[in-house]
Amino acid sequence: MGQLLRQRIPETWTVARFGGDEFVAIGSEPADFHGLINAELRLGEHGDLQIAQSLSIGVTTLPANQPNLGSDLFREAAAALRFAKRLGKHQVMEMTDELRSLEESKVQLGGRAGAAVEAGEVVPWAQTIVDLKNGDIVGMELLARWEQPDGSMIMSGTFVPVIEDQGRGPALGMVMITKAVEALASPQLRNRSTFITVNISARHLYHRRLPAEILALLGHHNVAPDRLILEITESQHLPSSPIWQETALQLRTLGIGLAMDDFGTGYSSMEQLLEVPFTHVKVDRVVTQALDRPGTTELASAISAMARGSGMTTIVEGIETSRQLTAMRHAGYRLGPGYFFHRPEPLGEVISRAMGAERPDTSPIDR
Repeated sequence: MGQLLRQRIPETWTVARFGGDEFVAIGSEPADFHGLINAELRLGEHGDLQIAQSLSIGVTTLPANQPNLGSDLFREAAAALRFAKRLGKHQVMEMTDELRSLEESKVQLGGRAGAAVEAGEVVPWAQTIVDLKNGDIVGMELLARWEQPDGSMIMSGTFVPVIEDQGRGPALGMVMITKAVEALASPQLRNRSTFITVNISARHLYHRRLPAEILALLGHHNVAPDRLILEITESQHLPSSPIWQETALQLRTLGIGLAMDDFGTGYSSMEQLLEVPFTHVKVDRVVTQALDRPGTTELASAISAMARGSGMTTIVEGIETSRQLTAMRHAGYRLGPGYFFHRPEPLGEVISRAMGAERPDTSPIDR
């Protein structure tokens, strides 16, 4: 890699190896980074061993009349490199004002997000899951919300990735699992068959004690294991490993449900469906929202049929209109949440109000 850089980067530039697989180049004249990204990296012959490689490049610039703030250059280049990797790899990403704003907000958020879990600032909200045939409420999806001092809420899509990057995802996962089990043991839900789904990071499956911790929690509250379903998020972080496969099998042996989250997006695959003993497939809202596109209805039906044929229950997200409800029912989907039924609310309010009746106050089936 060093040889390639010396060949492709102007001689006036300083080139160095910065880390295990990171290199740095600093210079004051133009360099063809797009040509570099497409250059062939010759790795030599290694018999039958095939070595795959791709380059990602982060670039930042400093005006000539500005003091040389070396640390800022390194920080911005590293941030641009992270964006390049996050957005698909094998590309050149140049730092812009928009990316600077995103990076600064992430840094500010990261300084507070880690402590928010321990401080109890991350609170459970929930959205009901209904039987699409008759509108009966059969379960709830637990959602994490970060409660701010002014009463506002930060959505999980904003702060959970930051917590995951800090390695605190398993801690957050156990907090939400505990809240779910406590809710299932509440007087309103104790004698019902209602289930609760909880998002956990795929990385959490590498914790060998996870099944034992959940089993102890269920036993303490006298809750049946099949009323808890773990939604596995970030499934792209599930490389083949006996560790997570063993953990998944133990969870299933205990009777705990496993759902593949966001099926239909870029990282979900048939291979993961076969390797992990999923009981549920949660189809991403992109399928529901794209019904006007040719072939989407057929695709939705095919996914539903595939899941049913494998013995899995389908949950379809994002139902917001009666047309979407009708289409998803005809496609064979059994369960689903959506604004058409209920919007997310604090967990306690969902339990006391929405779960007080067997179906929503205004049944979407009867509208």
